[in-house]
Amino acid sequence: MKGVPVFEIMSKKPATAPPTIKVSEAASLMKKHGVGSLIIVKSKAPIGIVTERDILTKVVAQKLEPDEVMIEEIMSSPVVCVHPHMDINDAAKQMASLQIRRLPVVEDSILIGIVTEKDILKISPQLIEIIQEYARISRYVDRIEEKISGYCENCKAFSDQLNDVDGELLCRRCTEAKS
Repeated sequence: MKGVPVFEIMSKKPATAPPTIKVSEAASLMKKHGVGSLIIVKSKAPIGIVTERDILTKVVAQKLEPDEVMIEEIMSSPVVCVHPHMDINDAAKQMASLQIRRLPVVEDSILIGIVTEKDILKISPQLIEIIQEYARISRYVDRIEEKISGYCENCKAFSDQLNDVDGELLCRRCTEAKS
C-alpha cells in the first residue's frame, strides 16, 4: 500500500478530553465513544494520550480512587503524533518501533484525527505482520549493537559492553574519559 497517506484511513473524530478531568470521567467517555483511548487536548493541540491500560496499571492496580486522580497525572506525554500526509507504511513502522497502537494526526499543531493499527489492518492486513517483524528485527539488532564484548582498544581491559567511539571500541571507563 505504498503511497497511501494517513489522512485517507484515519478516524476524523477522535475521542478527546481536557487534562483536568478525573480518571472516572475519562473511563466513562471511553465507554460512551466505544474506544480504548482518549487523546488529551489543550487548545485543540494534543498534549497526551490515555489508554485503558494506563487506567488499569496506573490507577486500578495501584488501588487509587478513579474519582480522585486527574487524567493529566496518568496520561502518556508527550504524545507521538504524525502528519496527515505521512505514508501509512511509515506510520505503521513508527507504531511498531515504539510499540504503540495509536497515533494522533496533527496539522499545524491541531488534532485532526487518529490512525490506529485497526485502521491499517482494514486496508492492508499483511502490512501489520511485516511491520511487527521489522520491529522484532530492529530490537534484535539494537541488542546486538548494545552488547559488544572484547578488549578495550585504549586500556586493553576486557569488557562485556564496549562502545564504538569514533571507530574505536572502548570500555565504559575509557568512553567516559573521552567525553
